[in-house]
Amino acid sequence: MGKTAVITGGSKGIGKETAVLFAKNGYNVAICARDEPSLRKAADELTQINRNVFYQKCDVSKSNDVKDFVANAIKKFVSIDILVNNAGIFGLDYLADTSEKMWDDIINTNLKGMFLVTREVLPLMLKNTNGHIINISSQAGKIAFPMDTAYGASKFGVVGFSRCLAEELKETCIKVAIVYPGAVDTPLFDNVDKRKMEGFPPREAFLKPAAVADAVFGLVQKQSGYIEEVDVV
Repeated sequence: MGKTAVITGGSKGIGKETAVLFAKNGYNVAICARDEPSLRKAADELTQINRNVFYQKCDVSKSNDVKDFVANAIKKFVSIDILVNNAGIFGLDYLADTSEKMWDDIINTNLKGMFLVTREVLPLMLKNTNGHIINISSQAGKIAFPMDTAYGASKFGVVGFSRCLAEELKETCIKVAIVYPGAVDTPLFDNVDKRKMEGFPPREAFLKPAAVADAVFGLVQKQSGYIEEVDVV
């Protein structure tokens, strides 16, 4: 059946490019996202590369969605060898102007979602004594920026989550990695107020999603220790 990569947020941007790269290299690919039309379109494109593709609408912040997606991916492909926790949303605002909804949406998607998906996938990896979990953080998970309290907190949280998980798993054959991209030209930035992005480089200077996908795939090919951390800037 071959090896299987599960990629959250796989309909656009980093997630889609990562799915394309794994598909091109012969992996079974399972992707999820909240936007079903974009997800279906991405799956159609992936199927032109590799027929072994599964997709399902899933909000990673909802445990029932996650349980159903992972169960169906396992039903189709039997094993899960690679998990790329990529699903995320972005927002900028001063703390005083940050709504509770904005805070909850960002934390629940970027951090709680990573917890929920990993918790569902991990038992199978432990059973198979094999696996690689790659978590997409951000330079905002290492460096403090203004108007970034919600997003920054979520991405710093990804780092803490990943390092603690790696410590739990270091006596197993399961590896954990963190990827820290700089600003990437993805739809995450499409609706951000440009006045709040004065400190950012121009959009045309942003990283391309394929550069991050290359880093993710490269981590899978490496015979590294129990945790690896990579900057993509």
